[in-house]
Amino acid sequence: MFTALLDICVRWPSLQRDVLLSLAAEGMYRPAWSSVILAELAYEQAAKLTRRGVAPADADNRAAHLIQQMRQAFDDAEITGWEGLDGGTYDLPDPDDEHVVAAAVVAGAGAIITLNTKDFPAPRPARHRHHRQPNRQTGTSQDRHRAARRTCPPLRVR
Repeated sequence: MFTALLDICVRWPSLQRDVLLSLAAEGMYRPAWSSVILAELAYEQAAKLTRRGVAPADADNRAAHLIQQMRQAFDDAEITGWEGLDGGTYDLPDPDDEHVVAAAVVAGAGAIITLNTKDFPAPRPARHRHHRQPNRQTGTSQDRHRAARRTCPPLRVR
């Protein structure tokens, strides 16, 4: 199955995150992320909720619940073993993004889904890895799904 690493920036807005994760739940691709990406997501989610008037403790709990739900729904998505590869290995413009490419390499990801294309200039993400914007990933997943439907006979239930 095609694997795509979801960068933190595609988790906003929530609807975009939900669409990408719904496509993964339907088996159109395998999502991947690192513990650092999940920690950033929890921090940003709590900050967003706090800005919207939610009490900080409630915001932290809701953010933790989101992360727990994602881990439960995609129990093989969190990539480990990338930590030694994020020390300037990929010569990215922003060294803080090295962990994204490192996790993608360990995950065997065919793409990094990101809006941050300026910090992932081609061909710097590891060879044979591509970065895509979320709208391109959803279209690609839908195209694969349509192609599979055309080539697979319908199931019959008795």
